[in-house]
Amino acid sequence: MPITNNHRLPDFVVDALTYDTYSRGESDISVTQLIDSPRVSLLQREHADEIDRDAVDFLWSRFGTSVHEMFEKSVSNDEYVTEERLFHKIDNWTISGAIDLQHIHKDGIAVADYKVTSVWSVIFDKQEWHKQLNCYAWLVRKAKQVPVKSLSIVAILRDGTAVSLKSLLITLSHR
Repeated sequence: MPITNNHRLPDFVVDALTYDTYSRGESDISVTQLIDSPRVSLLQREHADEIDRDAVDFLWSRFGTSVHEMFEKSVSNDEYVTEERLFHKIDNWTISGAIDLQHIHKDGIAVADYKVTSVWSVIFDKQEWHKQLNCYAWLVRKAKQVPVKSLSIVAILRDGTAVSLKSLLITLSHR
């Protein structure tokens, strides 16, 4: 994917915005890829060399990564597991997902996912979040053989005059 710098940002800013260490590990597909539109994913892969993105397009993604790192580094309690990538093989596919936060209880695990997002994602109840969390619950049950107590989104809302923090409890589907 060619990266442009139409806003004439300094090179170090472009490098910081486009720096990416993401890996789905030794899996065929990640949870986020699994819940994404197959047609969009296929077209993006087939035409990756033709799709230009400007460095500023990466700003909110990098901001989200920074927030994840802040939360991850702040957890020092054994009751929590942060950014653990779980794997499960089904048929000939290995599916993985990196769970932002797992709160370990005697009777199961509470799963939380961080989102830096628009207030509209909360107002309109972004369905991808439900799918993602339910896939994480499935991964926890399969990979760790423990029940999942709850699923939640910790949403950092970037709209308005101040950043606000909202925690949303997402209903757990037991399918």
